[in-house]
Amino acid sequence: MTLKENELRVSSDVEKNIHEHLTSLTKSLHEYFPEQLQDMDWVQNPFVNHTKPSMLSVSEYENLIDIKFSSTLKQKYEEGTFNLNAFWIGLKDEYPEIVNRAISLLLPFVTTYRCETGFSAYAYTKSKYRNRLDAAPDLRVQLSDIKPNFNAILRKYVKKFHSSH
Repeated sequence: MTLKENELRVSSDVEKNIHEHLTSLTKSLHEYFPEQLQDMDWVQNPFVNHTKPSMLSVSEYENLIDIKFSSTLKQKYEEGTFNLNAFWIGLKDEYPEIVNRAISLLLPFVTTYRCETGFSAYAYTKSKYRNRLDAAPDLRVQLSDIKPNFNAILRKYVKKFHSSH
Protein backbone atom coordinates (compact mmCIF):
# COMPACT_ATOMS: atom_id res chain seq x y z
CA MET A 1 0.00 0.00 0.00
CA THR A 2 1.42 3.39 -0.95
CA LEU A 3 1.76 6.31 1.43
CA LYS A 4 -1.02 8.25 -0.33
CA GLU A 5 -3.41 5.26 -0.12
CA ASN A 6 -2.57 4.88 3.55
CA GLU A 7 -3.25 8.59 4.20
CA LEU A 8 -6.62 8.33 2.41
CA ARG A 9 -7.50 5.25 4.46
CA VAL A 10 -6.58 6.96 7.75
CA SER A 11 -8.47 10.10 6.67
CA SER A 12 -11.51 8.00 5.81
CA ASP A 13 -11.32 6.19 9.15
CA VAL A 14 -11.07 9.50 11.05
CA GLU A 15 -14.02 10.92 9.12
CA LYS A 16 -16.04 7.77 9.85
CA ASN A 17 -15.19 7.95 13.58
CA ILE A 18 -16.13 11.63 13.77
CA HIS A 19 -19.43 10.95 12.00
CA GLU A 20 -20.22 8.07 14.38
CA HIS A 21 -19.32 10.22 17.39
CA LEU A 22 -21.53 13.12 16.25
CA THR A 23 -24.40 10.75 15.53
CA SER A 24 -24.04 9.28 19.00
CA LEU A 25 -23.99 12.76 20.57
CA THR A 26 -27.13 13.76 18.68
CA LYS A 27 -28.88 10.61 19.85
CA SER A 28 -27.83 11.25 23.46
CA LEU A 29 -29.05 14.85 23.33
CA HIS A 30 -32.42 13.74 22.01
CA GLU A 31 -32.66 11.22 24.84
CA TYR A 32 -31.88 13.85 27.48
CA PHE A 33 -33.85 16.73 25.95
CA PRO A 34 -36.44 15.14 23.62
CA GLU A 35 -39.06 17.84 23.18
CA GLN A 36 -36.85 20.74 24.09
CA LEU A 37 -34.50 20.34 21.14
CA GLN A 38 -37.31 20.54 18.62
CA ASP A 39 -38.79 23.64 20.26
CA MET A 40 -35.58 25.53 21.05
CA ASP A 41 -35.10 27.56 17.88
CA TRP A 42 -36.90 30.51 19.48
CA VAL A 43 -34.24 30.61 22.23
CA GLN A 44 -31.41 30.70 19.74
CA ASN A 45 -33.03 33.37 17.58
CA PRO A 46 -36.26 34.96 18.79
CA PHE A 47 -36.51 37.10 15.63
CA VAL A 48 -37.26 34.39 13.08
CA ASN A 49 -40.74 33.30 12.09
CA HIS A 50 -41.90 30.30 14.04
CA THR A 51 -45.09 28.73 15.14
CA LYS A 52 -45.93 28.74 18.82
CA PRO A 53 -43.60 26.32 20.59
CA SER A 54 -45.66 23.73 22.44
CA MET A 55 -43.77 24.32 25.67
CA LEU A 56 -44.74 28.01 25.89
CA SER A 57 -47.85 29.29 27.59
CA VAL A 58 -49.96 31.90 25.84
CA SER A 59 -48.47 34.75 27.89
CA GLU A 60 -44.91 33.49 27.23
CA TYR A 61 -45.65 33.33 23.52
CA GLU A 62 -47.04 36.88 23.62
CA ASN A 63 -43.77 37.98 25.24
CA LEU A 64 -41.86 36.23 22.48
CA ILE A 65 -43.92 38.09 19.86
CA ASP A 66 -43.20 41.41 21.63
CA ILE A 67 -39.48 40.62 21.58
CA LYS A 68 -39.61 39.52 17.96
CA PHE A 69 -41.08 42.83 16.80
CA SER A 70 -38.83 45.07 18.91
CA SER A 71 -36.47 46.78 16.48
CA THR A 72 -34.18 47.85 19.34
CA LEU A 73 -33.77 44.29 20.61
CA LYS A 74 -33.34 42.97 17.09
CA GLN A 75 -30.57 45.49 16.44
CA LYS A 76 -28.80 44.48 19.69
CA TYR A 77 -29.15 40.83 18.73
CA GLU A 78 -27.78 41.37 15.22
CA GLU A 79 -24.83 43.43 16.45
CA GLY A 80 -23.68 40.30 18.26
CA THR A 81 -21.92 42.23 21.03
CA PHE A 82 -23.24 39.76 23.64
CA ASN A 83 -23.69 36.08 24.10
CA LEU A 84 -27.05 34.33 24.07
CA ASN A 85 -27.21 34.04 27.87
CA ALA A 86 -26.50 37.76 28.29
CA PHE A 87 -29.19 38.63 25.74
CA TRP A 88 -31.88 36.73 27.63
CA ILE A 89 -30.71 37.87 31.07
CA GLY A 90 -30.85 41.47 29.83
CA LEU A 91 -34.59 41.01 29.22
CA LYS A 92 -35.30 39.65 32.71
CA ASP A 93 -36.95 42.80 34.09
CA GLU A 94 -39.23 43.37 31.13
CA TYR A 95 -40.12 39.77 30.19
CA PRO A 96 -39.53 37.60 33.29
CA GLU A 97 -41.71 34.64 32.22
CA ILE A 98 -40.15 34.04 28.81
CA VAL A 99 -36.64 34.75 30.15
CA ASN A 100 -37.06 32.14 32.90
CA ARG A 101 -38.15 29.62 30.27
CA ALA A 102 -35.20 30.47 27.99
CA ILE A 103 -32.68 30.27 30.83
CA SER A 104 -34.09 26.92 31.95
CA LEU A 105 -33.47 25.62 28.43
CA LEU A 106 -29.98 27.07 28.16
CA LEU A 107 -28.81 26.05 31.62
CA PRO A 108 -28.29 22.30 31.01
CA PHE A 109 -25.90 23.03 28.14
CA VAL A 110 -23.88 25.49 30.20
CA THR A 111 -23.60 23.16 33.18
CA THR A 112 -22.70 20.19 30.99
CA TYR A 113 -20.01 22.26 29.28
CA ARG A 114 -18.61 23.36 32.65
CA CYS A 115 -18.60 19.79 33.94
CA GLU A 116 -16.84 18.41 30.87
CA THR A 117 -14.31 21.26 30.88
CA GLY A 118 -13.55 20.54 34.53
CA PHE A 119 -13.13 16.84 33.92
CA SER A 120 -10.81 17.44 30.95
CA ALA A 121 -8.69 19.89 32.96
CA TYR A 122 -8.54 17.43 35.85
CA ALA A 123 -7.50 14.54 33.59
CA TYR A 124 -4.81 16.70 31.95
CA THR A 125 -3.47 17.95 35.28
CA LYS A 126 -3.40 14.52 36.86
CA SER A 127 -1.55 13.00 33.89
CA LYS A 128 0.90 15.92 33.68
CA TYR A 129 1.70 15.85 37.40
CA ARG A 130 1.17 12.19 38.26
CA ASN A 131 2.95 12.43 41.58
CA ARG A 132 0.78 15.35 42.77
CA LEU A 133 -2.18 14.23 44.79
CA ASP A 134 -3.88 17.63 45.11
CA ALA A 135 -4.90 19.04 41.74
CA ALA A 136 -7.36 21.57 43.22
CA PRO A 137 -5.11 24.67 43.09
CA ASP A 138 -4.22 24.04 39.45
CA LEU A 139 -7.84 23.33 38.54
CA ARG A 140 -9.03 26.51 40.25
CA VAL A 141 -6.79 28.56 37.96
CA GLN A 142 -7.58 26.52 34.84
CA LEU A 143 -11.36 26.69 35.28
CA SER A 144 -11.69 30.29 36.42
CA ASP A 145 -13.31 32.79 34.08
CA ILE A 146 -11.14 35.47 35.64
CA LYS A 147 -7.89 35.85 33.77
CA PRO A 148 -5.00 36.83 36.03
CA ASN A 149 -3.12 40.06 35.33
CA PHE A 150 0.37 38.62 35.54
CA ASN A 151 2.07 42.00 35.06
CA ALA A 152 0.30 43.45 38.11
CA ILE A 153 1.05 40.34 40.16
CA LEU A 154 4.74 40.42 39.23
CA ARG A 155 5.00 44.17 39.94
CA LYS A 156 3.49 43.60 43.39
CA TYR A 157 5.93 40.83 44.27
CA VAL A 158 8.96 42.60 42.80
CA LYS A 159 8.06 45.72 44.82
CA LYS A 160 7.56 43.61 47.96
CA PHE A 161 10.86 41.78 47.36
CA HIS A 162 12.80 45.05 46.90
CA SER A 163 11.24 46.66 49.98
CA SER A 164 12.16 43.68 52.19
CA HIS A 165 15.84 43.75 51.14
